[in-house]
Amino acid sequence: MATINDLETLCNGNTNDTVVTLTLHNIGLSGAKQLAHVLPQCCNLVELDVSNKGFGLFTTEIFVNLQEDSQRQKLVKWFQLSRLNLVSNDIGPFKLEIFKQYLEHGLEVVDLTNTNIAPSGVETLIDVLPQCPNLATLNLQNNDLGPSGAEKLARILPYCTKLATLDLSFNRFESSGTEKLAKVFPQCHRLKALNLWGNNIGNSGAEKLA
Repeated sequence: MATINDLETLCNGNTNDTVVTLTLHNIGLSGAKQLAHVLPQCCNLVELDVSNKGFGLFTTEIFVNLQEDSQRQKLVKWFQLSRLNLVSNDIGPFKLEIFKQYLEHGLEVVDLTNTNIAPSGVETLIDVLPQCPNLATLNLQNNDLGPSGAEKLARILPYCTKLATLDLSFNRFESSGTEKLAKVFPQCHRLKALNLWGNNIGNSGAEKLA
């Protein structure tokens, strides 16, 4: 595990050997600026954990600036994440769009628990998740997706061909949303662990899942 202070030294000039896991909590504005500066150099960063408000509003704004910066293409090229944890950051649907360029390609584990992405944020996932051929674990717990979010998710889950673990608990799917998902679950051939706890699925939803 590396901190921001030693991350630049660890990553600078390294192209082959070091695999870096970065875990950050409550880094604030100064830490956000450092992180935005260092990330383009981290060609082997495979795990980024900024859960529990590690990212925060200020950090999100820094990444908005990165989108417009001349280094953005370099960042996209070298950012080879396989595991991304953004748990309990108030990202929302708009900010999720900002992270879209990072939620692609080599990702195997994505945890967006309690990130307030809402049904409209699922539109971004519709664009991104089919581009993650290795995605095995997806956690969308407690995002208030509702029946409309469930319907949107149902459109993309069959394209996540390696998805084995899916947590959709506490999203207010109700019976109507659960029925939409139940129709596509048989197409998710590798799905082994499914959590729908706290969605008030009702008898009809339970019957569809049976």
